[in-house]
Amino acid sequence: AAAMKSPTELDGPRVRICANDDYPWEFTENAGKGRGLNEAPQILKTERRTFVTYSCGGSWLPTYKLGRLELTGSDPLDPYAWVKHDRPVFTSTDRTFGVGHSCFVSSPDGMELWHVYHAKRDRENGWRRAVFVQPMDIGDNGFPRFFKPVAPGAVLDRPAGEASLPKAELPFISNLDAESAAPWSAFGHHQFISFEKEGLHLGRVPEQPVNDYRSGEKVILKRELPDDLNIEVTLGFRDGEDATDAGILLRTTGASLGYDGQRGYFVGLIPKTDLLVFGKTDGSKWTELARAGADIDPAKPQTLRVEAKGNRFTVFHNGREALVAEDDTYDRGRAGLRVVNTHAVFSGLKIE
Repeated sequence: AAAMKSPTELDGPRVRICANDDYPWEFTENAGKGRGLNEAPQILKTERRTFVTYSCGGSWLPTYKLGRLELTGSDPLDPYAWVKHDRPVFTSTDRTFGVGHSCFVSSPDGMELWHVYHAKRDRENGWRRAVFVQPMDIGDNGFPRFFKPVAPGAVLDRPAGEASLPKAELPFISNLDAESAAPWSAFGHHQFISFEKEGLHLGRVPEQPVNDYRSGEKVILKRELPDDLNIEVTLGFRDGEDATDAGILLRTTGASLGYDGQRGYFVGLIPKTDLLVFGKTDGSKWTELARAGADIDPAKPQTLRVEAKGNRFTVFHNGREALVAEDDTYDRGRAGLRVVNTHAVFSGLKIE
């Protein structure tokens, strides 16, 4: 720690306020093996107390965790004014591991405290990580309560005071043309996504592409929707018999760039293999849950409809029931449209 002359200048020498190997759990390999490692200090002040949280252990390992110092004296530059707590305050679970590098922010209305940190995406050594957020609070004794790390994909209530998007007044009908682009968020190279009068083009290769790359182009409706609903859309395939997946996303959260860069369900038609598929993505991979043969003529418009009720999903192709599946991984989220390495035009979207 050091006194500051300005936001970028020190006003005196640095003082070491703690060692990095006071406890076995601070070592990179736990149980006192490897070496001590304390990093990423972050101030956390409550009405009655002042803390510095820090990350410790190996950031490349699932055992990364948070420790805590408390200022018990009056001078923060006095090492004896700090007390290190003898146990970590935030550790991994079976599903969320390698947690650390925390910071703390208030909700928009200032009534809640939120914990922002990163966790590993797998248990292999390395820094493949994702950002997590979850609520926390301060106990009556002035100590922060971090609780357990949330599971990947967990759906949380919005921070207090955040303006929520209005739920769609159902039935919701969109022409998916240039005038209806505003309610949608697009994910993918902009050259492959366009709202035209005839509908939404996903995966269309421009005549003169620049740094063109496919990434599973998709659009997500910004409006909140009920958990149980019917979604129908008309698809026009433009790649003939070589056309691949195009269809509907539902109960979708955490959308980002990438083929499987979202959590939720997907119902799609594949003319190349005459298949109707239903599956889910977890943000990094696709898992097929059901499939059915389908007579798909890519020269003609195809209608696709899915009914979602609880954990049961019924899919209709060109007005006929084609597939029924059950899964309870995701219970809420937004709707969207998606293609995988193909060009399709979406029109006549109806949500009821």
